[in-house]
Amino acid sequence: MPETVQAWMMDFETNSPLEILDVYRSVFAAPIRTDIIHRAVTYERNMKRQGTHNSRTRSEVRGSTRKVQPQKGLGAARHGTRRAPQFVGGAKAHGPVPRSHETGLQRRVWLMALRSVLSAKYSQDQLVIVDNMNIESHRTGELFNMLKVNGWIPPTASKRLPSIMLLPLMDPELSGDLKNVEIASRNIQGISLMNARDAEVYETLRHELLVIDRKALDLLQEILKPL
Repeated sequence: MPETVQAWMMDFETNSPLEILDVYRSVFAAPIRTDIIHRAVTYERNMKRQGTHNSRTRSEVRGSTRKVQPQKGLGAARHGTRRAPQFVGGAKAHGPVPRSHETGLQRRVWLMALRSVLSAKYSQDQLVIVDNMNIESHRTGELFNMLKVNGWIPPTASKRLPSIMLLPLMDPELSGDLKNVEIASRNIQGISLMNARDAEVYETLRHELLVIDRKALDLLQEILKPL
């Protein structure tokens, strides 16, 4: 079995084919491990949780610590302070406290998950490779119309679009100035822009279409290729 598979590289502004690229099979045609993807998504989502939830214990809630009634003689249940959890306005028993929700995940497992997601996008024709994302105008309307012309947005769509992830390598020395596409995509609902160096499994997975440029492709293959 050959080590590479083929993929078209398209023009970003016209979606016309430019050339056929050989990409690593181990990166874009790897086995799709949904269990590994689930682990990576859980790991990434847990990393983003603030963990600032808090509830008051019986030492923090407002109220007296005086015993509310005698221990014996009333024929009623025994009670201590009004701060106890069984009373309205009392403390929360075993409530949430500020903590970190981070979970561990080996880097090789995370890389396997990213390979699986890229392979799924490739196999489902949800991956587009473009030469670059340098555009002349920063106007939102022009980028919106360009995406329509490319067929990435249905002609009848309003500004509520199918979700598209633009994943260029945002390095001025390698990819040129991407400020225009960054500004133009900012106000289009459904369009996300992320630096390829910061690629995430969850963000890549949740978008319907993944668009990467040639420099981002080279970077991802360098990171994800087999040793």
